[in-house]
Amino acid sequence: MESEATRKRKIENVQEQEREKEETELEEDDEEKMEKFFALIRSSRDLMRRGNNGSKEKEKKKPQAAAAWNPSFQPEDFIQDIVKDSKGVAGPSKTAEDEKKKQKKEEEGGNNELDLNLSL
Repeated sequence: MESEATRKRKIENVQEQEREKEETELEEDDEEKMEKFFALIRSSRDLMRRGNNGSKEKEKKKPQAAAAWNPSFQPEDFIQDIVKDSKGVAGPSKTAEDEKKKQKKEEEGGNNELDLNLSL
C-alpha cells in the first residue's frame, strides 16, 4: 500500500498540473484576443487609407472651373423682402423718421433732454 505522503504528493502533482493547464489556456486566450485586436487595428488602418485615397481621387475628378464662383444678384432675388414690407415699396429708414420726429419736438416745445454729444 501507498503511504499517505505519496498520496499527498500525487494529489499535489495533479492539482499543480491542472493549474498549469488552466494558466496555459488563459495565456492562449489572451494571445488570441491580442491577435484579434491587432487584426482589427490593421484592417481599420487599411480602410482609412483606402477612404482617404478614394476621396482624393474624387476631388481630382471634379472640374476646377466650379471652384471660382462669382455671385450675381437680380432684383427678383429681393422681391420677397419687398412683399413682406406693409407698404410694398422700400421707404425711408427708421433713423430718418426718428430724426424728423426729434425736429418736430424741438420746434414745438424745445428740447428738455441733455445733449450728451462730445465736441472735439
